[in-house]
Amino acid sequence: MKLLKIILIKYIMTINAIIYEFIFNPSFDHNLKGIRYIGQTIRKPLIRNNQHLRDIKNKSQEFGYHGLRSQYPENVDWKYNIIYSKVFEDRIEAGEWLNNEERRLIKLYGGPMRNWDDSNQTLNLTTGGQGDPKLRFATILRKSRKGMEKVWKELKQFQNDNGHLRIPTNHINKSGTDLGTISKSIRQHGTFLQHDDFRNWLINMNFPFHMRRNHLDEVVWPAFKKYLKSHNNLNILRDYKDGELNLGAIAHRIRNDECFLHYPDFKKWLDDNNFEYKPQKEHIDKVIFPAFRRFYEMNGDLVIAQKYVDPNTGDKLGSMVNHIRSNNGFSHHNELMSWLRDHDFVFDVRRDNLDKIVWPAFKRYYINKNNLNISLSYIEPETSIKLGNIVGNIRRRGDFLIYPDFKVWLRNSGFKLYCNSDDINEERWKDVMNFYIKTKPNNSKKEMDVDSNDSSCDGDIVYSDSDDY
Repeated sequence: MKLLKIILIKYIMTINAIIYEFIFNPSFDHNLKGIRYIGQTIRKPLIRNNQHLRDIKNKSQEFGYHGLRSQYPENVDWKYNIIYSKVFEDRIEAGEWLNNEERRLIKLYGGPMRNWDDSNQTLNLTTGGQGDPKLRFATILRKSRKGMEKVWKELKQFQNDNGHLRIPTNHINKSGTDLGTISKSIRQHGTFLQHDDFRNWLINMNFPFHMRRNHLDEVVWPAFKKYLKSHNNLNILRDYKDGELNLGAIAHRIRNDECFLHYPDFKKWLDDNNFEYKPQKEHIDKVIFPAFRRFYEMNGDLVIAQKYVDPNTGDKLGSMVNHIRSNNGFSHHNELMSWLRDHDFVFDVRRDNLDKIVWPAFKRYYINKNNLNISLSYIEPETSIKLGNIVGNIRRRGDFLIYPDFKVWLRNSGFKLYCNSDDINEERWKDVMNFYIKTKPNNSKKEMDVDSNDSSCDGDIVYSDSDDY
């Protein structure tokens, strides 16, 4: 493990040396069109470019690249190229190569800038190079050392308090030091790792240079092994928890997002131990199907409340029912769907309510009165069904009008969506007859009052699925 960390540190500290150019390339004629600025960096190109732009803004120059760029700041007038890119393990060696190449190219393209008229020159103000790389690196180390020692002190305190250096990226010390961001910078950019004593201390303290791999090795994988030992399988359900660790959620992420599967040793272990990448069928067979059967055996039906929980197992059967009705859940499991249909499970509660209660009440009224001019206060005497309430909800919200057969029957039987104007009533029926798509329920409580004597039953239809009559 220590060797792997050393290799990882070596990779993090790798120097990517870049020689780049900015060529002045406006769409119009200019004396300096086509000349270039030669630059060097060991930073990411975008970071170096942003530094140029800040320098142009903050440091006024009348000559060279910054002077010309301040006059023509638009990116469209400039062409950026990376000329050379080379990887080094030694910063001093990288600095020497960069200096030599920068000087060579500035000389090749005519030397430093002399005036605003000569096209045989560069936009550089010097012959290139950034001085002796050994002296420059020593200066950088001295400045860096002060910041590193402050961070080291904070890291030691965290280690003493917690017994490890697995620092969350959002962790801020009591002193106000953003230790999470600093730790992330050490992992991603090798910050302060040029100091040998600090780097060796981090290695000895098992600093997680690769946080995700560390989390896998120290937390996730041991939890999977523990589950395998106690259950003799890896069929981990989504809601399973091992203490505070939500192992079911991790298993779900592995199945859906391939989390941790880019580590070949962990994936091979999962495969060797028959990790269930698609456990839903087994979950249905072992948990959901038996829960429905138990309920039916106890109650003789499948009228299951949405909040119902199996008292013996804790299975949230009401939530499963809602998943089936709302999301067409488990529809691929033919055996379960067939069993539910055979045992009169109601897949569409609203349709079931329409067929068994609402539509028969309308038909009885029509047979007795030969019309559907139902008062909003009307209650069917034999059944105490508040048919007037249902009528009001149909006019206000479009209740049950999502079902074409019921909609057609109402219109053919003379039901009015608007009572005070035949023309408006007809317009609304035309709109409703063209509306075949079930819409999202509207939960707004703001509705127009409808007079109990039907003197004013107008109001825009808002299609809804709620039952509150």
